[in-house]
Amino acid sequence: TDGNLFIFANNRSVLLNTQTHTIIHEFPVLPGGARNYPSSGCASLLPIMLKPNEDRKLIPAEVLVCGGTPHDAYTKADLQRPKVFFPGNTDCARIDITKRNGKWKIQNMPLARLLGDMVVLPTGDVLLVNGAKTGSAGWDDARDPNLHPVLYKFQTDGTGSKFTVLNPSNIPRMYHSSFAVLPDAKILIAGSNTNPGYLDDALFPTEVRPNEDRRVIPSEVLICGGASHDAYAKADLQRPKVFLPGNTDCARLDITKRNGKWKIINMPSARLLGDMVVLPTGDVLIVNGAKTGSAGWDDAREPNLNPVLYKFQTDGTGSKFTVLNPSNIPRMYHSSFALLPDAKILIAGSNTNPGYFDDALFPTEVRVEKFSPHYLDPNLAMFRQEIIVEKSNNQVKYGQKFTIQIRGNGEIDQQKLQVTVYSPPFVTHGISMNQRLIQLGIVEFNKNVSPNTNNIVLQAPMNGNIAPPGYYMLFVNYNGVPCRQSM
Repeated sequence: TDGNLFIFANNRSVLLNTQTHTIIHEFPVLPGGARNYPSSGCASLLPIMLKPNEDRKLIPAEVLVCGGTPHDAYTKADLQRPKVFFPGNTDCARIDITKRNGKWKIQNMPLARLLGDMVVLPTGDVLLVNGAKTGSAGWDDARDPNLHPVLYKFQTDGTGSKFTVLNPSNIPRMYHSSFAVLPDAKILIAGSNTNPGYLDDALFPTEVRPNEDRRVIPSEVLICGGASHDAYAKADLQRPKVFLPGNTDCARLDITKRNGKWKIINMPSARLLGDMVVLPTGDVLIVNGAKTGSAGWDDAREPNLNPVLYKFQTDGTGSKFTVLNPSNIPRMYHSSFALLPDAKILIAGSNTNPGYFDDALFPTEVRVEKFSPHYLDPNLAMFRQEIIVEKSNNQVKYGQKFTIQIRGNGEIDQQKLQVTVYSPPFVTHGISMNQRLIQLGIVEFNKNVSPNTNNIVLQAPMNGNIAPPGYYMLFVNYNGVPCRQSM
């Protein structure tokens, strides 16, 4: 809520100032061992509580981290023969990341869980779902599927447990499972692959109208790339290794239609191990990854250095894909991204090695890049608007009408104006958990309230089914170009 970036890795966490690129605070070490890969706990930003006429300089924001495995669980399950599957962690830890003296508060879950997912519900509560009870992340390295979703109450009166065990599924969903909160408040749960296909997926922007009254709002998912069925066996188990070409197709599906069918379209190049960024404009950036091989240690080759832009909406002519300028840094297994307030993309990571190696074919990557998408072309700078924060509403309730004031150069054509809100995701293994972009309906546009200054009257989403409560980045896009800084 202060514009800094919270970074959590294993059991350590820091705050990074995205303007000066310096670490400004290091939090206490989280007790109980490592939490992310290959320990594979799960984490989420908890809902942010706003007051009427909010004027606090810093609004409290909390992170919840649950589950994972003991430190040596991966070694025992993946490298030792016979395999040994250690019990997963049973604790959850919560910390206020806006407090410099913040400390982790530990609570026990009803059941051990690793490889799980966290869903922030429209009510603000958190659903823990999917995963296993024993073992580790890795191929065939987990056992005892955790079939019971668990509800974590965001706020309680201090009595009773914060956890409630819910009715079980009968489908094991362990490694590489995923979810999406649908506009009807149901949870779409999919996937589970203890073998390394490793494709990318994203939920397309949700477009809402003023006074939205549709019972079902269309929602589409996009799934791209991956590897063929026997790619892992060829690259990891066969000697000499054989690196099969990755998939070149993308598939798009409206998940709100009971008779929905996949629409298939080919990408310009093969890609596995990549990431998908939903941009402020609604288009999708496909970045990172490789062209051949599989997920796994030293199992991929031919880095795909060219980001590709997928146009969410087109006039039906030309390709939906545009190949963009390449990086010179291979980013393969375990790469990640973050959309920044200036609409650039922070890109980091890549490690195809079973440890931190500097002398491998693809060394453990510690360099960080910023990628400037096509809309930051200097020739388009005339379209970049500036949000006047002190004259804009930065907190809203469901269905509330609110005003954003913008300043720019020249006359504004309302038909080319778009306002979106973006929920930042947690990114891992090609899955961007909680990534969501919503295009808000424009109620009214008031031109020239002062020189080169305009007011946009908007309406917030009608309920938490469309936009779960929490922190969002608001962008004003004009002629396809995002504003100078999100609010």
